[in-house]
Amino acid sequence: MADGPIDVAALSRLLRECGGEEPGGPIGPGDLDVPLYELGHDSLTVAQLLTRVGREFGLTVPLDLLEDADTARSLLDMLATMPRVPRAPRPEHLPSPGPRDAGQRRRP
Repeated sequence: MADGPIDVAALSRLLRECGGEEPGGPIGPGDLDVPLYELGHDSLTVAQLLTRVGREFGLTVPLDLLEDADTARSLLDMLATMPRVPRAPRPEHLPSPGPRDAGQRRRP
């Protein structure tokens, strides 16, 4: 999970990664108030972005944020107000149970 707040550079990188082969343009300082769709990012790309932001920054991002955050600035402002959610360890990080002893009984 990434430390610190999400910034323009991280948002631009994630949009590029979510955009596939023909991503919209990168977000620069002059693009913060331009609607994301005018920069070439459709609603599917932005939905993928919100999922990635949640995963990388430990945020629970509601998809209805798509309706309210139409520019990079509004998206960054909304994400900055969201509390980080501690993530439970993934199953592959949990210790595996040891082998059962032949005389060990199962508990009902």
